[in-house]
Amino acid sequence: MAKLLKADPDPLPKTAAPRRRYTDLFDFAPVGYLVLARDGTIQQINPAGVALLGQDRQSLLDRRFDRFISAATRPRFKAFLGRIWCSESRETCEVVLA
Repeated sequence: MAKLLKADPDPLPKTAAPRRRYTDLFDFAPVGYLVLARDGTIQQINPAGVALLGQDRQSLLDRRFDRFISAATRPRFKAFLGRIWCSESRETCEVVLA
């Protein structure tokens, strides 16, 4: 099961030191994190996310995340993507990976 959260469209700090700390938190997190484009394509993924999806990082970038979601929870994910770009509130979505 994967949990997806709405993220700030530009969450990275602009200066080098805070940006490096953010990158370290992202890359060394024990859980999978993905940054998705509006259409659901994977823009960034941390090593735990790579392990979760079972492929190498390069092959995951620019691929649609819904390809890795079970058919049963794909409609929920599609609705989630539609909501997050229209809302200022925090949104979550639980999906089952295929």
